[in-house]
Amino acid sequence: MSNVIEEDSRYLASKLVIPNLDGARILLTGSSGLIGNNILSLFNSLLMSKKFSFEVDALSSRLNKTDIFFHPKINFKAGDLSTGVKDFDLRKYDYIIHAATYSQPSKFTSQTMETLSLNGPIVIELAKYLEPKGTFLFLSTSEIYSGSDSNINTESDLGKLPIQSQRAAYVYGKIFGEVSLLQLSSQFRVRIGRIALSYGAGTKLGDSRVMNQLIYRAVTEGKVELFDSGDAIRTYCYVRDTIEMLLNVMFWGKSEIYNIGGVSTLSIRELGEQVSNVIGVPFFSPTSSANFLEAPMQVKLDISKYESEFGEMQFIQFHDGLLRTVEWQKATLFNKP
Repeated sequence: MSNVIEEDSRYLASKLVIPNLDGARILLTGSSGLIGNNILSLFNSLLMSKKFSFEVDALSSRLNKTDIFFHPKINFKAGDLSTGVKDFDLRKYDYIIHAATYSQPSKFTSQTMETLSLNGPIVIELAKYLEPKGTFLFLSTSEIYSGSDSNINTESDLGKLPIQSQRAAYVYGKIFGEVSLLQLSSQFRVRIGRIALSYGAGTKLGDSRVMNQLIYRAVTEGKVELFDSGDAIRTYCYVRDTIEMLLNVMFWGKSEIYNIGGVSTLSIRELGEQVSNVIGVPFFSPTSSANFLEAPMQVKLDISKYESEFGEMQFIQFHDGLLRTVEWQKATLFNKP
């Protein structure tokens, strides 16, 4: 298995300023997803280094086979969180990181009731398991800005997505989760990260997000072919940088809501061209435009609030992040060198 995730975890463990976690109990939902998987690997690195001694309950829909050795203080619990927490045998926690909230458009547009549940009622239910002085980190989304009049969104913006939209369950579910936690902010620390387009090692085969689909076609079909002209603009953030920002916010953030995103802005067409160049396959793009699943035409976040507190981010260059993503996917998902 490619060790990209472990390398990134060791990098973060050496870079992040982490409070004393000795004796802490941490709940991580969505531990097998892209961000959850990488956060779990970081916690594993911290435990293996014996820098801290803490416990992690890692929730996911199913227990995945892995060749990574996890520290015995990481407890894996599998089940369907969208139906409630009753099957997970939860306890009181000092930190809750809620990452089990769906981020693939094909999932949140087809499993709308599960999406609403995970981002709404389950947030309220999980909050009951947080210690009074604990911290709840909610992984929200930049999609709440959909339809905004601003080209670059600050934390004070809000979109104008029609409630009939295919993406409404995801967007308004996230808003419901944010509002719910803010009502509880007098009881514990609430931290919300509005994430835009995190990518990197740690996805599953069949992940429907654009980058992963382009890599899949390049590896399995020997070409990168777009469904439309690829005019939509996206700003990407390598998952290691996403986690650095999220954990800084969780441990040290001075307010509740932060944009979490990168600075690598490119069109879907440019993304396709880069994937084809990295893997060495032909690139094809039609001239017609489309808008699959009503995706926003532009995603770009203002991260000045974050940088005013934590300093300017030193983001990994997009090409380097893409190389690491392709390396991991080819070795792990496709069993190719």
